[in-house]
Amino acid sequence: MILLISKDDPVQETGTTRQSLPGSHTGHLGRSPAHIRCPDRLDVTVARLQYHHLASTTRTTYNAGWARFKEFCINDHTSPLPTTENSVLRFIAHLFLQNISPATIKVYVASIAKVHAEASLPSPTASASVLRAVDGCRRICPKAVDGRLPITLDIMRRLKDNIRSSALSAYSKLLIWSTFTTAFFAALRVSEFTSQSTRHYDDRRTLSTSDVTIGSESVVISVRRSKTDQFGHGYKITLVSTSRSVCPVTAIQNYAAVRIPTQQSHPFFLQQDGQFVTRTQVDRWLQIFLNGTPGRERYSTHSFRIGAASTAASNGAPDSAIQTIGRWKSSCFTRYVRTAVPTPGLDAYGTNSGLG
Repeated sequence: MILLISKDDPVQETGTTRQSLPGSHTGHLGRSPAHIRCPDRLDVTVARLQYHHLASTTRTTYNAGWARFKEFCINDHTSPLPTTENSVLRFIAHLFLQNISPATIKVYVASIAKVHAEASLPSPTASASVLRAVDGCRRICPKAVDGRLPITLDIMRRLKDNIRSSALSAYSKLLIWSTFTTAFFAALRVSEFTSQSTRHYDDRRTLSTSDVTIGSESVVISVRRSKTDQFGHGYKITLVSTSRSVCPVTAIQNYAAVRIPTQQSHPFFLQQDGQFVTRTQVDRWLQIFLNGTPGRERYSTHSFRIGAASTAASNGAPDSAIQTIGRWKSSCFTRYVRTAVPTPGLDAYGTNSGLG
């Protein structure tokens, strides 16, 4: 049996040849000693289940932290595994002097504990000294104010006008506008509606054709898995027609009418050549069509979500409603609410025409 290691599903079975599990000890040239039995299907499944207890994004972040710690240990002439409490403290000090944010330092320290736990070694990060050092980073360097600006209905109107007057194809205009309106009105995280790359997507997370149900006056979007729903319970978001110039239902209907046909499992947002829409592309579109908007560099794909919360708050929505809109599980949504400053000369509620 061969154990294949991949990024998303690292432990799989195939064939009849044997290769050792990650972390197991092998003899010369990878041959297992006679007293070590060949891992069977249960061993493979155990390894697979233990690996998947972390989200792929969390594991990627931990890997970055662990790589940073190993590099530090080389330069500090210490061992990364197992390591000591003093090495962890020196690492924290090193990151602090490098102006690394307290939140990132905390994650990097957690990655050290994680690697030691997976190696069945005692954690060098659980001491009171380490906890005090991490807390000290937070107190000396308070959390930075989030400077990202919200995308408001006024900004949406400007985006629509700029898209409509561009030299892009009709298909691209409808695609871009539908991604913008979906992100804004559904308060989506960019990872919930874009693909990993132009040719690859995560079928557990990426918004697929089957996740979008289009009616005459509404659109229902199924978010199968998200940052706050790691176990895939799912959540349905209903977008209703505004009958205004900025309308998510009309935008999605217009795009769906020209969208190239694909399998229901494929991403909903596709470019005209069949490539998948990525986070980088949405961010690039946003910067292009924000042309002429003051502070353009302070807008990002997350500004749609910030704008959704800010717009709801400015319209008098109670905290519980805002929390439901963004699927926040705590009061952290308050960090997203900004005081909206209207852009003079723009009418967010003009008559509906063009892109929808």
